[in-house]
Amino acid sequence: MDDSGSRPIRAFVAIELPSQIHADISRIIELINHQNITRLRTIKPGSAHITIEFIGSMQSARIPCLTKAIEETVAGMKQFNVSIDKFRLHPSSSDPRFAYFEVGRSNQLLELKLAVSNACKQFGVKADSLSWFPHVTMARIPRTKTRSERRYMGERLKSIPDFCKTVLVSQFSIMSSDLGKSGPTYNILKRIHLFPKRSI
Repeated sequence: MDDSGSRPIRAFVAIELPSQIHADISRIIELINHQNITRLRTIKPGSAHITIEFIGSMQSARIPCLTKAIEETVAGMKQFNVSIDKFRLHPSSSDPRFAYFEVGRSNQLLELKLAVSNACKQFGVKADSLSWFPHVTMARIPRTKTRSERRYMGERLKSIPDFCKTVLVSQFSIMSSDLGKSGPTYNILKRIHLFPKRSI
């Protein structure tokens, strides 16, 4: 393979969310911003997603091979639903680092996670299965904040409502993340489709 035009990218695999879910999440972002919490960084509207596997730095020329490997491991996998549920603070409301919505750990989601992880291992990606939990990040709390300040933020964010929505996962994507002063910008590198459910 000719890598002369290749460049390093910060890559990950994620489930994109449909436009209606993004619209609903944008309203939650507004609620969070209305709390007027100094230096709390909410996500950019339209950027919410469910990360399946963080790959890290990879040469762009390797993306086609990675795509093929993932497509082979998920071959025959059918579309499924996931639930986006409770508003949470990680690791706790008394010392939060980021705010997120829980995503239900269905058997189909875990099957997809395992398949993608196995494909990524072929490219030297270390498995993150033990630390991985499905979620939709909503806001990040700067590391420069003291613990008492983070606790105060956690108390202010307890008023944010739960989401309680269901999403059909018909595809997922290999994406890149470009870090900037205003936060990360995500780009779709390749979409991978799942088989439609059989109608009864």
